[in-house]
Amino acid sequence: MAPSPPPLLRRGIVRWVSNGRPLTLRRPIHLLPTANHASFEGIGLSVSNHPEAWKRIARIQGPTYALQRVDAQKGQFAVVSERLSEASRRWGATSRWASAKRGWRAIYFEAEEDESFEERWSVHPTRREAQRQVDSAAEENEIAGYAHAPQGRVEETTYLVPGAALVRRWKQWFLGAKTLPNEFAEIEIRNLYVAETWPELDGLWWKDRLDPFRYSAPRGLILPHALGRWHATDVD
Repeated sequence: MAPSPPPLLRRGIVRWVSNGRPLTLRRPIHLLPTANHASFEGIGLSVSNHPEAWKRIARIQGPTYALQRVDAQKGQFAVVSERLSEASRRWGATSRWASAKRGWRAIYFEAEEDESFEERWSVHPTRREAQRQVDSAAEENEIAGYAHAPQGRVEETTYLVPGAALVRRWKQWFLGAKTLPNEFAEIEIRNLYVAETWPELDGLWWKDRLDPFRYSAPRGLILPHALGRWHATDVD
C-alpha cells in the first residue's frame, strides 16, 4: 500500500521561461535533453508563477509560456519538505536507483550580492574532505572581506550513492554532465519517489520565499511522466 500523499499545492496555470527552445501552442509537451550539466530541481520542466524573478535568478531572457493541463484540471504538486525528503531517502536506499552510505556533511556559507550569507551543504565520504570544504569556504569569505560570515560545521550523516541506472538517466537528460554528485542524486531520488509512488501527481513545488536578490523564489517541477498532460496556451 502506498503511503499517504504529502501536502499538495494545486495550480491551474504555471509559467515556464524558455532558454531559447520554442514550444508549440496547444500541443502536449515533450521533454528534450539539455546541454546543461545539472539542475537544482532535477529532471523535468522547471516552472514558476514568478517568471520575472526566475529570469533574474537563472539569467535567461527567453519568452515566457503559460502552461495548463490539457484536460483543464488543476495540476497537483507535492510540496517539498524535510519530511518528504527523508521519506525519499529511505525509499531510495532500498530502490534500484541508489544505496545508502555513512559519510559527512559539510555545512558552509556563501556571500550573496547584498552581503547576506546563504547556507550551502555537500556530502563527503570522509570527515577530512568535509572539513576541507568548510575551511575552503571560510577562507574565500575571509579573502573577500567577510570575516563576519557564519561559521561552517561538519556533521555525520547518511547519504545516497547513485547507482549506474541513475547516473545513466542523469547523463541522458543533462548532456553536459560528467558525473552525478551525491547532492543532486538525492534531488532526483526525491523526484523518482514522487513519480513512482503517486503517478497521478504532476510534480513537486518548493514554497520558497520570493526574494530574487537572494536567488530565492517559489518554483515547481513538472515531472517527465506528467509532461504529456500539459500544453502551452500562450506566450509573451
